[in-house]
Amino acid sequence: MEKEAMEKPAGPLRLRPHHLLCLQRFVGEGYSEEFTANMWHIKETVENGGVSVKIVRGADDICSLCPHRDAKRNMCSREPFVSRLDEKVLGLLGIKWGYVYSGDELFSLARKRVPTVKGVCDGCEWQHLCLKVESRAGE
Repeated sequence: MEKEAMEKPAGPLRLRPHHLLCLQRFVGEGYSEEFTANMWHIKETVENGGVSVKIVRGADDICSLCPHRDAKRNMCSREPFVSRLDEKVLGLLGIKWGYVYSGDELFSLARKRVPTVKGVCDGCEWQHLCLKVESRAGE
């Protein structure tokens, strides 16, 4: 699928804390073609720099096309698990709910403080892929 030209969002990107780790390890696999295109768009938006990120609870800009999203409640159907994961990442990064950060600084902090998802994202269906991406990062 060909990627479209990326535009900066009007306001800050809205991200759950654990998605800071997901975006850095994303290599194009996802739940659907639409979900994957959205992830590419968000990843490239962040990588292009100059974007602000608001740390949010519940569904964020990535969740909009996820099959685990409960549209009625605007939450993940796996909410207890992802909430615990969010709290863990929030603590590891020393960031706070509702705050807006520089995307560049936030992603640099995530790379520095969470160099691997091993032991952090246990139970996530994508952890095996993220660990594979991490193992290739030094090549």
